[in-house]
Amino acid sequence: MLFSILVPVYNSERYLEECVESVLRQSEQDFELVLVNDGSTDGGGALCDRYRERFPERISVIHQPNRGLIMARRAGIAAAKGDYCMFLDADDAYEPECLAIVRETIENTGADVVIFNNYSYFEEDQSIEPNLAVYPDNTVFSGEGKRKVYCEMIRSWRLNNLCTKAIRVGLLKADDTDFEAYAANPHAEDLLQTLFPVTKASCIAYRAKELYRYRRHSQGMTRST
Repeated sequence: MLFSILVPVYNSERYLEECVESVLRQSEQDFELVLVNDGSTDGGGALCDRYRERFPERISVIHQPNRGLIMARRAGIAAAKGDYCMFLDADDAYEPECLAIVRETIENTGADVVIFNNYSYFEEDQSIEPNLAVYPDNTVFSGEGKRKVYCEMIRSWRLNNLCTKAIRVGLLKADDTDFEAYAANPHAEDLLQTLFPVTKASCIAYRAKELYRYRRHSQGMTRST
């Protein structure tokens, strides 16, 4: 199996169906979908179970007490069976060709980490705002060239988002950081889990294509507090 798609779920029932359907409708079907119900108090957990009942060979569900977004993601990583992990917030969605383009990139480059672009969707007026590409499409970094990615991650926010990456699962599972100590820090939700695989990757590929729809609204991604 190539991809493990990890979706933390916390009080996201309103958006979860659209999120899950964006995965199920991918043109590339070599994936599992892991839904991590992080102590939801709405109907999100039950919706996860209904999807598992409909697609038992495709979807698995983890129910856990509320531990926050970082620990929900780590639970998904621990359960992942694919060669690469990808991360999707429960109020966001993939473009239909997302996995196919990532697979093509992996096959062409052998990258341990594939970074792709996203765009913002504003719920209130249904407008769309593209994000400027950081590098030209199909840029590949290896050797000393990887420092450009690392420095850009430290310097700005533009490459920090965990949800715009496919990461070889072995790199994620090899990270022995005490994530529990940072569970309450929202600034650690992306960068903390991204730095280790980026520094350890032999090859990083960048796609300028906007493959991820990031929903912007007053609620944002519903996180534990």
